[in-house]
Amino acid sequence: MERISTYNVGSESYLIVLDDTHKVGHREDTTVSFKKIEDYIKVAFGSDEIVYRWGAQNYSPADSLPYIGTSPLQKNVYIATGFEADGLIYGTAAGAILSDLITGKHNPWAEVFDPKRFTPEASAKKTIKENIDVLAHLIKDYLVKGSEKEFASVNIGEGKIVEVRGKKAATYRDESGNLQVVSAICPHMGCVVHWNKAERSWDCPCHGSRFAVNGTLLEGPAFNDLENALDEK
Repeated sequence: MERISTYNVGSESYLIVLDDTHKVGHREDTTVSFKKIEDYIKVAFGSDEIVYRWGAQNYSPADSLPYIGTSPLQKNVYIATGFEADGLIYGTAAGAILSDLITGKHNPWAEVFDPKRFTPEASAKKTIKENIDVLAHLIKDYLVKGSEKEFASVNIGEGKIVEVRGKKAATYRDESGNLQVVSAICPHMGCVVHWNKAERSWDCPCHGSRFAVNGTLLEGPAFNDLENALDEK
């Protein structure tokens, strides 16, 4: 297991177990991640009571250093992101750096973590790898064919990519048997979203955007919801 800790709330004590990382939209059956941890807890601690389970995203900068400072795109906006799960360390550093920037004080670490920094040598390998990965998904996912006839094969609680009027649609059937049909094209850069079985969301494998079954944006970098796949335009 990657990380184990305890958490106390009043007289209640909880065991927190974290593990099994994977890129957003890259795992076909995301329930495997939760089952792996649950099986470990049963064997190692003799407990089969799972009170909460969740998944979270860790943003990973190309040069492996967080972005802390003024936004490259917006005036008077300060950002702190890309901690890669080291929030205790970098969150503390961000508090010190941002407070100094806002009050006009010099901070020796501000330049190191500046979001506007340019680090081609440190970033090149990771940037190239990620861009190749994005291209691979664009090609593969657009070649996958579907048909409106597949609507009937979408089971309750299941999501599937089908083709509607020549366009890819993300289709989900809710507990009442009703279909939710939205565009499968991520509005960020046009990649095809993938179904997240464990958390019942549509996830973009290219840049990590996530959407609810009705197309509502859950997490960026996209700014907009998935479009209505049945719209005539």
